[in-house]
Amino acid sequence: MTRLLFAGDLLVTKDHTKIADTTLTDFIGTHDIAWVNLEGPLSADTMPITKIGCPLVQAPDTTATLLKDTGFTHIALANNHIADYGLAGITATTARLSNFITLGAASTVDEVYRYHTVTHDGTRFGFVNLAEWGFGAAEGDGGGFAWLFHPRVPALLRMARADCDILIAIVHAGAELATIPLPQWRAHYRALIDAGVEIVVGHHPHVLQGHELYRDGHIFYSLGNFLFPITAHADNQIGVGGVLSLSFTGHILNDWSLRPLTLKDGLPTLDDRPEATAHVQNLSEQLKSPRYETIVSELVSKLWHTQYRHFYESAVGGFHTFRGFLRALRDHLTGRLPNHALLTHNLRIETHRFVVETYTAFSSKK
Repeated sequence: MTRLLFAGDLLVTKDHTKIADTTLTDFIGTHDIAWVNLEGPLSADTMPITKIGCPLVQAPDTTATLLKDTGFTHIALANNHIADYGLAGITATTARLSNFITLGAASTVDEVYRYHTVTHDGTRFGFVNLAEWGFGAAEGDGGGFAWLFHPRVPALLRMARADCDILIAIVHAGAELATIPLPQWRAHYRALIDAGVEIVVGHHPHVLQGHELYRDGHIFYSLGNFLFPITAHADNQIGVGGVLSLSFTGHILNDWSLRPLTLKDGLPTLDDRPEATAHVQNLSEQLKSPRYETIVSELVSKLWHTQYRHFYESAVGGFHTFRGFLRALRDHLTGRLPNHALLTHNLRIETHRFVVETYTAFSSKK
């Protein structure tokens, strides 16, 4: 038997002396392979990149020890923070994590777009780690993190599929704090199954999303946070994160569980309360619900009015409030150009485009 574990978003700060409580650490230790998504490079003597939309973060040098003490063996690096301090930050990170398997970010494009295999109990497991576009994505011939829609990805999936018995895609994408995936992400994750992936494991929204079975493949849309201090995650809070446990006998997935997490004294721990288990089940039921489109419509409408309308107005100097008018007037009088970084943020990051496209589509039906 082979047991695999996957955890969501982890941001380590200098204040952390542990990143999980004993109960959770013991549970992770019962698995043969344990993945976590590490957001932020380990400290590097380099300048941050120019980006917009989220803070620049770094993890302390103690991170490697904390990961080992918690039981993690494999580190996913394809995410929107790993390149915050450029290629030097990525290089320093992979060097300091040399005792782990790292995947999804590197200093050269060939290393970025590679897969990893491990054979256990006679079964060869393959892994790819990809993310939606962000500042620092590896696009041309240079390094960065692995972009889900890079032209190399179809060939990467074919090669990985041919070299393993079970192929698992770890994907960092989706609307933050949304408990339901957008239709475009459902289509793209299903396309990964069509391309030969057996299991898709997602994170980035910082909250849990549901599971669905598509053809013979399993899609877990978001594991949410493992430990991410800069997003809301309070003690006893339900639905912020979970860990996925998979048990294989040979090539057969004979059991799986998505275990919700909560915080106990500031550290993640397994949340076995009935209401937490019910929440996980409800998230999956929403994907099959006839109200799915209504839920998504309400989500994108809220996002448009509270975030995206402001993003686009700020980028091009528009306004819809008196305060915005004063800002636009200031920009006009001072000759300030459109905010190209914010425009890039709006137009290139797939989730941001998908939100606006979906809002527009639903609005046109009214």
